[in-house]
Amino acid sequence: EKGMYNILNFKLYYIIQGENFMKKTNLEKESDKNNIALFKYAIIAPLINETIEYPSKEAFYRAAAEKKYKLPNGQEVIVTAGTIKRWYLDYKKNGYESLKPKSRTDEGFSRKIPIDCINNILEIKEKYPHITGKAIYKKMIEEGYIDKSKVSVASLYRFLNNNKLHEREVVERRAFEMEFANDCWQGDTSHGPIITIDGKKVQTYLIQLIDDASRLIVGYKFFLRDNAINFQNVLKNAIQVYGIPKRVFVDNGTPYKNQQLLSICASLGIALIHAKAYSPESKAKIERSFRTVKDNFINCKDWDEIKSLEELNKEYNEYIVSEYNSKYHSGIENIPRNRFQKDYDKIHFIGSAEELEKAFLHIEEKLVAQDSTIRLCKKDFEVPQKYIKQRILIKYSPEDLSYAYIYDPKDKALEKIEPVDKIANSKIKRNRPSYS
Repeated sequence: EKGMYNILNFKLYYIIQGENFMKKTNLEKESDKNNIALFKYAIIAPLINETIEYPSKEAFYRAAAEKKYKLPNGQEVIVTAGTIKRWYLDYKKNGYESLKPKSRTDEGFSRKIPIDCINNILEIKEKYPHITGKAIYKKMIEEGYIDKSKVSVASLYRFLNNNKLHEREVVERRAFEMEFANDCWQGDTSHGPIITIDGKKVQTYLIQLIDDASRLIVGYKFFLRDNAINFQNVLKNAIQVYGIPKRVFVDNGTPYKNQQLLSICASLGIALIHAKAYSPESKAKIERSFRTVKDNFINCKDWDEIKSLEELNKEYNEYIVSEYNSKYHSGIENIPRNRFQKDYDKIHFIGSAEELEKAFLHIEEKLVAQDSTIRLCKKDFEVPQKYIKQRILIKYSPEDLSYAYIYDPKDKALEKIEPVDKIANSKIKRNRPSYS
């Protein structure tokens, strides 16, 4: 569903894993807390960015509570409207750190109904949409899911009512257009032309971002791979030039649905929204831009003349700047560049290049080997010996592996590390062991 992600729910994870959780290191616990903070942020992001499409915040809480959220192990859970409201109010008062769990592990979920019973209720409701609460209660007792002496029919009705499970979800689709530039960017990938590089024919992929209100192409680049790192590269360059969007609307492919991208968007205050599966019409503007590009650029070139990716991107940049973004667009009855400039005073830009780079760093947890190294993106990095056999948090740029940083769980950079230099290490004089 829109704006929802398969991120680990810390509270339910504690219930499911039981005592195993207590054996985790402090770093692992902090990582879990950050995951659930991202989970909560993804739900309340439309409120934070003031991009909700409901008449009131209360309507948003109720609508969000009607949706199902899937855990990494495949279990589906529901969060109550009251809990979502509390998350939002906590964020407004104390910021992102307040979203990290500190108290009850089952907060926001029914304590009367066991967690495995909730999944059974969802299965029954999917199979029999119009079944009554009393019939569900009877069926669950017959199948041994609940003990009549411990769970009353009133508890079941309360759970169904709180989570709107007595109502059927109605999917409604309407044509829409954002009011201001940077309210929403739509992003996707399209197959580009096949070009010849070093005597070999290769397929190219065009990753592109379009601003919903102005139809301005804000991010674009051809690559030889359609992956998460390349999409993040396009997004970073677009933000640097055109400012921070309130929303980024993409599909469910792996380049767009991953924890690194979610972390990046959360750090910049962007609501990351995913289109409903098998619903390309929901991303009509970006799809239409690809069709225009194919008609007016890709199908009008002799691609045997292009000998490098750099040459292809140079020609495409000239097309976007001089034609696509600078010519009249019938959909908005304006020129995309002019329409975007109209809302310039409402656009928020990143503070500095360093701040932008930091937001796009990838995060990984690593166990330091006996030789004081970690492996990152198929490269060995040397870390201080005091970290041997410890788990450490690493932040790095996948586009520049000449360095990385060790961070503490509170997002403070501790030390800069670099790839192992085996030749330099061979010249270092080792201390001889002493024997008594």
